[in-house]
Amino acid sequence: MKNFLIPLMLLFLIPGSMLGQRTETIFDNSGAWISGIWLGPTYNYTQFGEDFAFVRGAVYGFELADIILVGWTTTRFKDWVSLEDTPVNFKMKYTNFFFSLTPASRKAIHPILSFQTGPGRLLIEGGDDDRVFIMQPSIGFEANVFEWCRLALEGGYRFVNEIEASTGLSEEDVSSLYGQISLKFGFSW
Repeated sequence: MKNFLIPLMLLFLIPGSMLGQRTETIFDNSGAWISGIWLGPTYNYTQFGEDFAFVRGAVYGFELADIILVGWTTTRFKDWVSLEDTPVNFKMKYTNFFFSLTPASRKAIHPILSFQTGPGRLLIEGGDDDRVFIMQPSIGFEANVFEWCRLALEGGYRFVNEIEASTGLSEEDVSSLYGQISLKFGFSW
C-alpha cells in the first residue's frame, strides 16, 4: 500500500508545485510593459493673431511601465478662425499618434511631457480642404485626483506644415501657442 501512496502523492504534489511558479507572459504584472489604460476629453484654447479658438478632442492610450502613455488623440476646432491679414476662415481636425512621459506618475502632482504628431485636415470656409502635417509638443503638470481620474494642465505649440499656397494661408498663420486642460479616466495595475 505504501508503494502505491508515494506515486499518488507525487502525482498531486508535482503539478501543484508547478502551479506556484508563474509563467512569464507578455501581459502579466511581473514582466509586462503595459501597466494601464487611460482615455478622456481634452479642451484647449489657442490664439491666432487677435482671434482665439476653442478646440475639443480626446485622448486614448495605453500606459507603459507606469510613466509612458502611448496612443492617439482626436482633435477638432469648434468654430471658424478668422485672421486679420487674410480673408480666409479655417478650422482644423486631426487624429494623431500621441506620446506622453509622466515621471513620478504615482505622486499626487507630477510633471507631464507630451507630443503628438500626424496628418490632419485644414478646412477652408467656402473652399477646398487641405491635407496638412501637425506636430504638437507640450509640457505641464498632472494631478492624480483619484486613482481612476487624472487632471492635466499643459501648454505647448502647434506646428502645422505642408500647407498648399492655394489656400491663402501660410504655416505661420495656422501654427500657434495653446493651453490645454485634459481629464483622463482609467486605471493602472
